Parts: sequence; C-alpha cells; structure tokens
Amino acid sequence: MTPQDEESTGLKEVRIVRGRVDSLSIYEVTETELDALERGSPYSIYLNFGIFLVTLGMSFLTSLLTVDIESLTTLVVFLVLTVIGNIGGALLIILWYGARKEVGGITKRIRARIAETEPSAGVHAGSVDDAES
Repeated sequence: MTPQDEESTGLKEVRIVRGRVDSLSIYEVTETELDALERGSPYSIYLNFGIFLVTLGMSFLTSLLTVDIESLTTLVVFLVLTVIGNIGGALLIILWYGARKEVGGITKRIRARIAETEPSAGVHAGSVDDAES
C-alpha cells in the first residue's frame, strides 16, 4: 500500500509480528456448539442455589441445637427452614453434579474431530528428529 492509498482509503498498514509454532490445530465448530460454549452450563445456577440452601439449612440447624426456643411458631419456622434448606440444597447439588459435564462434553466432541483425522499419534511430518537422522 502506498502512502497515497493510505490517505485516500484511511487505512494504514498494520505491522504483524509472528512467533512461529511447529503446528497449528484448527477446529471447526457449529453454530449450536458455539452458542452452548458461549452460554456456559445452565446448571451452574443449581450449584449456587444448592450451596446457599445447604448453608441456610445448616445455620438454622445449628440454631435449633444450641438455643432453647420457647415459641412454637418460631420453632416451626426454624424446623421448616432447616428441612427445606438441607433437602432442597442437597437435591440441587445432586442435579448439578449429574449435569455438570455438558460443556465438557461439547469440547471433547470438538477435539475428537482432529483425533479422527490425524494419521497416527506420535508421527509428525518433517519433525526436527527426522531431519537430524
């Protein structure tokens, strides 16, 4: 690009500095996979609420075990919050644990595409070791 071209188009050349690597893997990704990776795991919210509910349940359980509650209404509220917190939190954590590998499965599927097309592992055309022999 000449200086006159730069002035007329408003574009300037960009200096590119490249550090060479011995190989480059390019993965083809579908739009659906890209959307799923961008979104992340929708189940991470289960873990967040599960931890919150278990913490809530444990704190109310600690209060029930350490304090004498004379009011029946207060006792019932504490018992309900303890049970709902611990059971609900445990269920949400179990749901998260079962579904936590969704994004990992997508990345494994994408990486497997190159493993399917490579001739064999450990053999590289034009490697440094071959040139020295």
